[in-house]
Amino acid sequence: MQASLGVHAEQVDDFAVRRQHLTSDQQQGRSFVVDSDGRPVAVIELTGVRVVPLARVDLAHVVAEGEGDTSVAEWREGHERFWRGEEMRAALDDPDFTVDGTTPVVRQRFRLVTDLRGAD
Repeated sequence: MQASLGVHAEQVDDFAVRRQHLTSDQQQGRSFVVDSDGRPVAVIELTGVRVVPLARVDLAHVVAEGEGDTSVAEWREGHERFWRGEEMRAALDDPDFTVDGTTPVVRQRFRLVTDLRGAD
């Protein structure tokens, strides 16, 4: 998943959660966003975290995420394809990992603190 670092300083990100609890440290504070090469591209600050079943992700979340999806069905299809992909299953060390409407999804709201692109 890629976070948009464009016009809107406050974005929404999400990911499927499996076999873990969110600690208070994971619900607040600042983090680096890295690109696919592992280079830091931004600093973000969490402003809110909600855990909801996948089936309860709504259009407001889909639009706020900023990935260009125009419907919940389109968003869910793309995310489920990613979460069920070989790369995710390898990262989780679970070749049978899957998601359904009851899978908990962590919805993070954050604000962009610093855009590090071009800072080299």
